[in-house]
Amino acid sequence: LENGILMSSAAGAHYYSFSGELYAEEVLSMENPVLSASNRSGVVYDAGGQSLFLFRGTQDVFDLTLEGDADLLSARVNDSGWLAVTAQQSGFKGAVTVYDEDGSEVIQISLSSTFVVDAALSPDCRTVAVVTMDQEGGAFSTQVLFYPVDQEEPSAQASLEGITVLDLDYEDGLLWVLGEDRLMAVPQDGSAPASYSFGRSYLKGCSLCGDGYALLLLGRYRAGSASQALTIDPEGAVLASMDLSGQVLDHSAAGNYCSLLTGDALTVYTRYLEEYARLSP
Repeated sequence: LENGILMSSAAGAHYYSFSGELYAEEVLSMENPVLSASNRSGVVYDAGGQSLFLFRGTQDVFDLTLEGDADLLSARVNDSGWLAVTAQQSGFKGAVTVYDEDGSEVIQISLSSTFVVDAALSPDCRTVAVVTMDQEGGAFSTQVLFYPVDQEEPSAQASLEGITVLDLDYEDGLLWVLGEDRLMAVPQDGSAPASYSFGRSYLKGCSLCGDGYALLLLGRYRAGSASQALTIDPEGAVLASMDLSGQVLDHSAAGNYCSLLTGDALTVYTRYLEEYARLSP
Protein backbone atom coordinates (compact mmCIF):
# COMPACT_ATOMS: atom_id res chain seq x y z
CA LEU A 1 0.00 0.00 0.00
CA GLU A 2 1.12 3.64 -0.19
CA ASN A 3 2.15 3.63 3.51
CA GLY A 4 3.40 0.10 4.07
CA ILE A 5 3.28 -3.62 3.37
CA LEU A 6 0.21 -5.74 4.16
CA MET A 7 0.50 -9.53 4.43
CA SER A 8 -2.04 -12.28 5.01
CA SER A 9 -1.52 -15.87 6.13
CA ALA A 10 -3.25 -18.71 7.93
CA ALA A 11 -2.25 -16.93 11.15
CA GLY A 12 -4.04 -13.66 10.33
CA ALA A 13 -3.07 -10.24 8.93
CA HIS A 14 0.09 -8.20 9.54
CA TYR A 15 0.69 -4.60 8.43
CA TYR A 16 4.23 -3.15 8.46
CA SER A 17 5.90 0.13 7.56
CA PHE A 18 8.54 0.06 4.81
CA SER A 19 11.19 0.17 7.55
CA GLY A 20 9.77 -2.93 9.26
CA GLU A 21 7.78 -1.28 12.07
CA LEU A 22 4.56 -3.14 12.92
CA TYR A 23 1.60 -0.84 12.32
CA ALA A 24 -1.22 -3.27 13.12
CA GLU A 25 -2.06 -6.96 13.16
CA GLU A 26 -4.98 -9.31 13.60
CA VAL A 27 -3.90 -12.71 14.92
CA LEU A 28 -6.45 -15.46 14.27
CA SER A 29 -6.70 -18.75 12.43
CA MET A 30 -7.81 -18.47 8.78
CA GLU A 31 -8.50 -21.54 6.65
CA ASN A 32 -8.49 -19.65 3.33
CA PRO A 33 -6.77 -16.26 3.77
CA VAL A 34 -7.25 -13.79 0.91
CA LEU A 35 -5.77 -10.32 0.42
CA SER A 36 -7.26 -7.72 -1.92
CA ALA A 37 -5.77 -4.24 -2.21
CA SER A 38 -6.02 -0.87 -3.91
CA ASN A 39 -3.46 1.94 -3.78
CA ARG A 40 -4.53 3.21 -0.36
CA SER A 41 -6.30 0.33 1.35
CA GLY A 42 -6.05 -3.42 1.75
CA VAL A 43 -8.58 -5.97 2.97
CA VAL A 44 -7.78 -9.39 4.42
CA TYR A 45 -10.54 -11.97 4.86
CA ASP A 46 -11.13 -15.66 5.35
CA ALA A 47 -12.91 -16.97 2.23
CA GLY A 48 -15.71 -19.25 3.39
CA GLY A 49 -15.30 -17.87 6.91
CA GLN A 50 -16.73 -14.86 8.71
CA SER A 51 -13.82 -12.51 9.53
CA LEU A 52 -12.68 -9.45 7.54
CA PHE A 53 -10.21 -6.63 8.28
CA LEU A 54 -9.56 -3.40 6.36
CA PHE A 55 -6.23 -1.56 6.67
CA ARG A 56 -5.44 2.01 5.59
CA GLY A 57 -2.95 4.70 6.58
CA THR A 58 -1.09 3.14 9.51
CA GLN A 59 -3.89 1.18 11.16
CA ASP A 60 -6.68 -1.36 11.06
CA VAL A 61 -9.61 0.97 10.29
CA PHE A 62 -12.51 -1.48 9.98
CA ASP A 63 -13.34 -5.06 10.86
CA LEU A 64 -16.37 -7.19 10.16
CA THR A 65 -17.59 -10.48 11.63
CA LEU A 66 -20.56 -12.13 9.95
CA GLU A 67 -23.14 -13.80 12.13
CA GLY A 68 -25.15 -17.01 11.91
CA ASP A 69 -24.71 -19.13 8.79
CA ALA A 70 -23.31 -16.31 6.62
CA ASP A 71 -20.02 -16.97 4.77
CA LEU A 72 -17.67 -14.55 3.02
CA LEU A 73 -17.21 -15.13 -0.71
CA SER A 74 -15.35 -12.00 -1.78
CA ALA A 75 -14.25 -8.54 -0.59
CA ARG A 76 -12.86 -5.83 -2.84
CA VAL A 77 -11.76 -2.30 -1.89
CA ASN A 78 -11.41 0.61 -4.34
CA ASP A 79 -8.91 3.49 -4.28
CA SER A 80 -11.32 5.63 -2.24
CA GLY A 81 -11.40 3.04 0.56
CA TRP A 82 -14.97 1.89 -0.14
CA LEU A 83 -15.59 -1.82 0.25
CA ALA A 84 -17.85 -4.32 -1.56
CA VAL A 85 -18.42 -7.52 0.45
CA THR A 86 -20.05 -10.56 -1.17
CA ALA A 87 -21.46 -13.20 1.18
CA GLN A 88 -23.86 -16.11 1.41
CA GLN A 89 -26.74 -15.33 3.73
CA SER A 90 -29.59 -17.40 5.08
CA GLY A 91 -32.74 -16.97 3.00
CA PHE A 92 -30.92 -15.61 -0.06
CA LYS A 93 -28.69 -16.95 -2.83
CA GLY A 94 -26.22 -14.18 -2.16
CA ALA A 95 -25.82 -10.62 -0.95
CA VAL A 96 -23.48 -7.69 -1.62
CA THR A 97 -22.98 -5.02 1.01
CA VAL A 98 -21.24 -1.72 0.24
CA TYR A 99 -19.39 0.16 3.01
CA ASP A 100 -17.94 3.67 2.75
CA GLU A 101 -14.41 4.60 3.85
CA ASP A 102 -15.60 5.02 7.47
CA GLY A 103 -17.09 1.51 7.55
CA SER A 104 -20.71 2.69 7.41
CA GLU A 105 -23.13 0.57 5.39
CA VAL A 106 -24.29 2.32 2.21
CA ILE A 107 -26.45 -0.36 0.58
CA GLN A 108 -27.13 -4.09 0.79
CA ILE A 109 -28.25 -5.94 -2.34
CA SER A 110 -29.79 -9.33 -1.48
CA LEU A 111 -30.86 -11.66 -4.29
CA SER A 112 -33.02 -14.77 -3.97
CA SER A 113 -33.47 -15.66 -7.66
CA THR A 114 -29.81 -16.07 -8.69
CA PHE A 115 -26.46 -16.80 -7.05
CA VAL A 116 -24.11 -13.89 -6.33
CA VAL A 117 -20.43 -14.77 -6.79
CA ASP A 118 -18.49 -11.46 -6.75
CA ALA A 119 -18.75 -7.67 -6.81
CA ALA A 120 -16.59 -4.60 -7.43
CA LEU A 121 -17.04 -0.86 -6.87
CA SER A 122 -16.50 1.88 -9.43
CA PRO A 123 -13.63 4.33 -8.74
CA ASP A 124 -16.13 7.16 -8.12
CA CYS A 125 -18.06 4.99 -5.58
CA ARG A 126 -21.34 5.56 -7.41
CA THR A 127 -21.87 2.09 -8.89
CA VAL A 128 -21.33 -1.49 -7.74
CA ALA A 129 -21.02 -4.28 -10.31
CA VAL A 130 -22.56 -7.54 -9.08
CA VAL A 131 -21.67 -10.81 -10.82
CA THR A 132 -24.36 -13.50 -10.73
CA MET A 133 -24.46 -17.12 -11.91
CA ASP A 134 -27.35 -19.50 -12.54
CA GLN A 135 -28.48 -22.27 -14.87
CA GLU A 136 -30.70 -21.92 -17.92
CA GLY A 137 -31.59 -24.96 -20.02
CA GLY A 138 -28.83 -27.04 -18.49
CA ALA A 139 -26.14 -24.43 -19.21
CA PHE A 140 -24.53 -21.89 -16.89
CA SER A 141 -25.65 -18.30 -17.28
CA THR A 142 -23.38 -15.55 -15.93
CA GLN A 143 -24.37 -11.89 -15.80
CA VAL A 144 -23.13 -8.63 -14.36
CA LEU A 145 -25.67 -6.22 -12.86
CA PHE A 146 -24.72 -2.55 -12.38
CA TYR A 147 -26.39 -1.02 -9.31
CA PRO A 148 -26.18 2.69 -8.43
CA VAL A 149 -25.36 2.69 -4.70
CA ASP A 150 -28.43 4.83 -3.99
CA GLN A 151 -30.89 2.49 -5.79
CA GLU A 152 -32.16 -1.02 -5.15
CA GLU A 153 -32.62 -1.88 -8.83
CA PRO A 154 -29.87 -2.27 -11.44
CA SER A 155 -29.44 0.48 -14.01
CA ALA A 156 -27.91 -1.90 -16.57
CA GLN A 157 -26.91 -5.51 -17.04
CA ALA A 158 -24.78 -7.53 -19.45
CA SER A 159 -24.28 -11.20 -20.27
CA LEU A 160 -20.88 -12.74 -19.49
CA GLU A 161 -21.52 -15.69 -21.82
CA GLY A 162 -21.47 -18.31 -19.06
CA ILE A 163 -17.82 -17.84 -18.11
CA THR A 164 -16.45 -18.68 -14.67
CA VAL A 165 -15.27 -15.34 -13.26
CA LEU A 166 -11.73 -15.50 -11.89
CA ASP A 167 -11.02 -11.79 -11.29
CA LEU A 168 -12.51 -8.30 -11.64
CA ASP A 169 -11.25 -4.75 -11.94
CA TYR A 170 -13.47 -1.68 -12.25
CA GLU A 171 -12.02 1.25 -14.20
CA ASP A 172 -13.85 4.46 -15.11
CA GLY A 173 -17.04 3.27 -16.79
CA LEU A 174 -15.62 -0.19 -17.56
CA LEU A 175 -15.47 -3.54 -15.78
CA TRP A 176 -12.64 -5.95 -16.67
CA VAL A 177 -13.69 -9.59 -16.22
CA LEU A 178 -11.22 -12.47 -16.39
CA GLY A 179 -12.48 -15.93 -17.32
CA GLU A 180 -10.75 -19.26 -17.88
CA ASP A 181 -10.78 -18.92 -21.67
CA ARG A 182 -11.28 -15.20 -22.35
CA LEU A 183 -10.89 -11.66 -21.08
CA MET A 184 -13.89 -9.33 -21.26
CA ALA A 185 -14.30 -5.56 -20.97
CA VAL A 186 -17.89 -4.70 -19.99
CA PRO A 187 -19.19 -1.08 -20.28
CA GLN A 188 -21.25 -0.09 -17.25
CA ASP A 189 -24.08 1.15 -19.49
CA GLY A 190 -24.85 -2.47 -20.42
CA SER A 191 -23.72 -2.21 -24.06
CA ALA A 192 -22.07 -5.19 -25.73
CA PRO A 193 -18.86 -6.31 -24.00
CA ALA A 194 -15.56 -6.55 -25.85
CA SER A 195 -13.82 -9.92 -25.57
CA TYR A 196 -10.41 -11.42 -26.22
CA SER A 197 -10.44 -15.22 -26.57
CA PHE A 198 -7.41 -17.25 -25.54
CA GLY A 199 -8.08 -19.67 -28.39
CA ARG A 200 -6.04 -22.83 -27.99
CA SER A 201 -3.76 -21.22 -25.38
CA TYR A 202 -4.09 -21.67 -21.62
CA LEU A 203 -4.23 -18.91 -19.03
CA LYS A 204 -1.06 -18.73 -16.92
CA GLY A 205 -1.42 -15.32 -15.32
CA CYS A 206 -3.17 -11.96 -15.58
CA SER A 207 -2.99 -8.49 -14.05
CA LEU A 208 -5.92 -6.11 -14.53
CA CYS A 209 -4.34 -3.15 -12.71
CA GLY A 210 -2.95 -1.30 -15.73
CA ASP A 211 -4.56 1.98 -16.76
CA GLY A 212 -6.61 1.14 -19.84
CA TYR A 213 -5.07 -2.26 -20.54
CA ALA A 214 -4.63 -5.74 -19.07
CA LEU A 215 -1.52 -7.95 -18.95
CA LEU A 216 -2.01 -11.60 -19.96
CA LEU A 217 0.35 -14.56 -19.72
CA LEU A 218 -0.61 -17.51 -21.92
CA GLY A 219 0.91 -20.93 -22.53
CA ARG A 220 0.64 -23.48 -25.35
CA TYR A 221 0.04 -26.39 -22.98
CA ARG A 222 -2.12 -26.98 -19.93
CA ALA A 223 0.97 -27.93 -17.93
CA GLY A 224 4.14 -25.85 -17.92
CA SER A 225 4.91 -22.15 -17.85
CA ALA A 226 3.79 -19.17 -19.94
CA SER A 227 5.17 -18.88 -23.47
CA GLN A 228 3.68 -15.49 -24.41
CA ALA A 229 2.95 -12.13 -22.77
CA LEU A 230 0.27 -9.85 -24.20
CA THR A 231 -1.31 -6.51 -23.36
CA ILE A 232 -5.01 -6.11 -24.26
CA ASP A 233 -6.96 -2.87 -24.69
CA PRO A 234 -10.63 -2.26 -23.70
CA GLU A 235 -11.76 -3.11 -27.26
CA GLY A 236 -10.38 -6.64 -26.91
CA ALA A 237 -7.50 -5.91 -29.29
CA VAL A 238 -3.87 -6.88 -28.72
CA LEU A 239 -1.71 -3.83 -28.01
CA ALA A 240 1.50 -5.85 -28.04
CA SER A 241 2.72 -9.43 -27.67
CA MET A 242 6.05 -10.97 -26.77
CA ASP A 243 7.36 -14.53 -26.81
CA LEU A 244 8.86 -15.72 -23.53
CA SER A 245 11.94 -17.91 -23.39
CA GLY A 246 12.28 -18.32 -19.61
CA GLN A 247 9.94 -19.15 -16.77
CA VAL A 248 8.03 -16.18 -15.36
CA LEU A 249 8.10 -16.30 -11.56
CA ASP A 250 5.83 -13.30 -11.02
CA HIS A 251 4.15 -10.48 -12.92
CA SER A 252 2.25 -7.26 -12.34
CA ALA A 253 0.79 -4.21 -14.07
CA ALA A 254 0.22 -0.69 -12.74
CA GLY A 255 -0.38 2.62 -14.46
CA ASN A 256 1.37 2.69 -17.83
CA TYR A 257 3.84 -0.07 -16.99
CA CYS A 258 4.00 -3.81 -16.39
CA SER A 259 6.77 -6.07 -15.11
CA LEU A 260 7.95 -9.66 -15.39
CA LEU A 261 10.18 -11.43 -12.88
CA THR A 262 12.32 -14.31 -14.16
CA GLY A 263 15.30 -16.14 -12.75
CA ASP A 264 17.59 -13.75 -14.66
CA ALA A 265 16.08 -10.33 -14.05
CA LEU A 266 13.17 -8.10 -13.09
CA THR A 267 12.17 -6.25 -16.25
CA VAL A 268 9.78 -3.31 -16.50
CA TYR A 269 7.95 -2.73 -19.78
CA THR A 270 5.61 -0.11 -21.19
CA ARG A 271 2.07 -1.13 -22.11
CA TYR A 272 3.44 -1.84 -25.59
CA LEU A 273 5.94 -4.32 -24.08
CA GLU A 274 8.90 -2.06 -24.88
CA GLU A 275 11.64 -2.55 -22.27
CA TYR A 276 11.79 0.40 -19.88
CA ALA A 277 14.16 -0.77 -17.14
CA ARG A 278 15.91 -3.96 -16.01
CA LEU A 279 17.33 -5.09 -12.67
CA SER A 280 19.67 -8.09 -12.84
CA PRO A 281 21.20 -9.95 -9.86
